[in-house]
Amino acid sequence: VQDVEANLMKRCTHQLPFRGTCGSSGDEVCKKLYSAETKTNPSRCECIPDYKNRFCRCKLC
Repeated sequence: VQDVEANLMKRCTHQLPFRGTCGSSGDEVCKKLYSAETKTNPSRCECIPDYKNRFCRCKLC
């Protein structure tokens, strides 16, 4: 059961490199960027700061 759930999560989330800062509106900006880049409408996105990079991780299902 855990393997099935893990595979579903891998298919349901996707991330892109994110330019800019995550800041207070980062999640909303991230969602707009993701939609423009992929031509999809994710249900929710999160800007994730990393050491020198930021990522836009979105939930698709």
